Amino acid sequence: MLAKKTSLRIFIISVIIVSLLTNTATAQNITQDNHEKYQVTFDFEIVDAFTGEPLDGEIHVHAWVADELWKESIAMGEFKEDILVKKFKGGRAYFTVPLHGQYEFGIIIHSAETPSPFGYLPHYDSHYGWMIFEGKSEVHAQIKVFPVGYVFVKLYSPEGKLMKFGNWDELYRYNLASFFGTYDDLNFTSPYLSEEGDLAVKIPAGKPSRIYWMDYVPNYGLAWLIADNDGRGYLLNKGEYTVINLVYDSAKTMLRKASAFIESLPSDVPLSENVTRYLDEAQKLIKSAESLDERSKALNGWKALKKTFKAWEQAILDYSNCRIQKYRVGELALDLPPGIKANITLDYIDLMFSPGWYLDMGNPYIRELQRISKFATIEPYPYMNKDGSIPREEFYEHYKDFYEGLMARRFNAPGGDIAYNWIYTWDVLEQPEDVKKLLAPFNLTAIMEITKKHLTDLITLSREYGVNLQTIEMLTEYDKAYIYGFRFYKWNDLYYAKPLTLEVKASIAREVTQLVRELDPEVKRLAYLSCFVNINPHAFRGIKSMINYEKYATLDAVSGLQYFLEMGAEVDIASIQIYALEDLGLLNTIDLYNSLQRLDDLASKYGISIGVEELSIPSDIPNGEPILKKAVSEELQARLMRNFMTVMLGFPNLVRILYTTNIDGPIPREYGEIYHHSRGYLREDGSPKPAFFAIKDLFDSLVYEGEYSGAPVKTLAGWYNISLYSPDGHLIGTYRVHVDGGSGTRIVFHLYENETIKAEVEKLRQQIEGIREEIASLEKEVQRLKQDLQDKEVLIAELGKKLSKNVTATTVTVTTTTIAIRTVISQPQQPPIPDILIFATGIVIIIAVIMITVLLWKHGKR
Repeated sequence: MLAKKTSLRIFIISVIIVSLLTNTATAQNITQDNHEKYQVTFDFEIVDAFTGEPLDGEIHVHAWVADELWKESIAMGEFKEDILVKKFKGGRAYFTVPLHGQYEFGIIIHSAETPSPFGYLPHYDSHYGWMIFEGKSEVHAQIKVFPVGYVFVKLYSPEGKLMKFGNWDELYRYNLASFFGTYDDLNFTSPYLSEEGDLAVKIPAGKPSRIYWMDYVPNYGLAWLIADNDGRGYLLNKGEYTVINLVYDSAKTMLRKASAFIESLPSDVPLSENVTRYLDEAQKLIKSAESLDERSKALNGWKALKKTFKAWEQAILDYSNCRIQKYRVGELALDLPPGIKANITLDYIDLMFSPGWYLDMGNPYIRELQRISKFATIEPYPYMNKDGSIPREEFYEHYKDFYEGLMARRFNAPGGDIAYNWIYTWDVLEQPEDVKKLLAPFNLTAIMEITKKHLTDLITLSREYGVNLQTIEMLTEYDKAYIYGFRFYKWNDLYYAKPLTLEVKASIAREVTQLVRELDPEVKRLAYLSCFVNINPHAFRGIKSMINYEKYATLDAVSGLQYFLEMGAEVDIASIQIYALEDLGLLNTIDLYNSLQRLDDLASKYGISIGVEELSIPSDIPNGEPILKKAVSEELQARLMRNFMTVMLGFPNLVRILYTTNIDGPIPREYGEIYHHSRGYLREDGSPKPAFFAIKDLFDSLVYEGEYSGAPVKTLAGWYNISLYSPDGHLIGTYRVHVDGGSGTRIVFHLYENETIKAEVEKLRQQIEGIREEIASLEKEVQRLKQDLQDKEVLIAELGKKLSKNVTATTVTVTTTTIAIRTVISQPQQPPIPDILIFATGIVIIIAVIMITVLLWKHGKR
């Protein structure tokens, strides 16, 4: 039954794809709500992105057409092109069109063109934008269009073929037309194809710019490549052009970046031998190509790119492994009485790790991973009462079910977002009337009251039933404006849908995060952010194409986190989604490391931890483009799984990793047409892929379990059970202890006449150092007193007279602080005197003798 439980976040990314596939099928010729009788007037100011100069040109207006306005808002129905085509002058495009929920605009600038061997080159990039109806019949907006220069590229394949593209379809099939220019890593211009098939990358004019492009590096994998003219950038005026060897220039840029990263690593990081060897080989390939022809330069460039990426990736893994051993792994030593044996078993690791949304404990592979962390998400939203309260008995049964069936000892809850957040836009009007009246139109005040009641009950009941509630998810994808989260509003009795603004989301975030702190400051508030973290030209262009996107979304999760923190949201953990290869982001281990580093840099400034909410790596991309299909396999999935897990564990500030869909299969039909995915580490029949063993083997290499041999063992931070056995194999007792990462833990067991055993958990190194410091301090004090006595003979004489009349005893007390990891279970009936206490008592006696000697010496001098 546990496998049947529904996740609130089921297939979120895939749902968007399914909605588009299922909603573009047939034209809707009947306008049931008659919304097209209304008109919307647009007043666009179209200007040069740098100078603000008004531009002339032509605008093409397209729209989604459906039988109801709200469907058009989320791109349901039929897409109609060119419902209006109009020229504009002086930077002003003013027009009126029938009301629709979503419009798209294609803008072509009429400007001077520069003649070149590749044809006439327009001075401005083309512009594509879209916007949703926001409940206003008049729309004003400024649209900025970039002036551009042209970097024509000689692109050779790894086999040495000079690439030509007959049309845009061919370019898309090559690498999804992923060639972009940028001057700031935020704004990206598009590629250009001449009539002869020559490829150019348009770059912002008058700004030193670089080129981003995506390709498959042989014997490595997919990667975003950068060419930046040896760090100087390409600088061109409007309509100017230059020609470069793209592969060779990119190889030089990536080698420079990799070398800089490796040189920046701490000196104590032990690098693998092949890191230096690969870098040296790449440098030789680049150097030797300087005098070669263009084709040979490119061939050397491909080889150098492979060497560079392998060196860079290995250095990241070496650094990650170093930090794992330094911060996540602790040393455990046991002092056992003669003849006593011990066996160590894991209870659960500190890291909050979940092996998937669907935890079918009948599957031995899922069960094997679940026992490592014993972490699960408890979700009372689906059975809450209408006012947000949680039925007591159902909550307890839910908790008991997960505690026993999932072995869960620590819990997460998604209750920190507004109530009914899981009801997707297209399902709102199908809800029961009492729910629908809250959502259509959207009643934020009422929803917030329900949310607060739900949060209050969640925390109160968790405390009452002893639920170890560690985290509550909040701000779920608040940094983005995905269509499944659009809210219903009314205009002239017509329903339309739009996302909540960032400002509204920030006010919600402030209120709910502060409420959780007031209810239970021990529960961590987790910001559940989106999957865009690294610099992603493909995704950034898509986000920025939404006119007025700044009202609703941020470009990436890191800037989104910063926005909500600055707006007063209180966050303890910032988590992002890791979808390998999704939207051409996070293509490899280097991308992941750079993304987590960006997140960790910001989180550390605010004193918060980081995590990963939706880890997902494909072994296949059904219906994917050729470049994606050839880049993925079960073997690549396993390699990325091992590398990604290693990199994530290598961030000491990362406290949480949650996998998504752990078994291949179709998306449930209630979310649209069946969409088959291959992102699980288990095949559809439940058998394990190599990726499963990549996870298991990594944890097995870090977690020590088994008989204690007598030598200290290294193991991942967490809770462990130590079972003690008599010489004849009889179980004496089991003790639960905690091993801290980055430190040594020694447990001393004493055997007494009644054969009871007590475990005294000591961090001897820290304690002994503290005692030594105290001894040194007392010795210094004795020396100071001697000096003081010598300098003040008169004062000593006066004190001596008083001493003869009234002798006072001087007591020196030494206080030692014992740092214990945790209180150990099963205390003996008669507590013994621990060794460390005897040691400390001896110190006190020695110091007392010293002080008495000093007093006698004083008396003798008198």
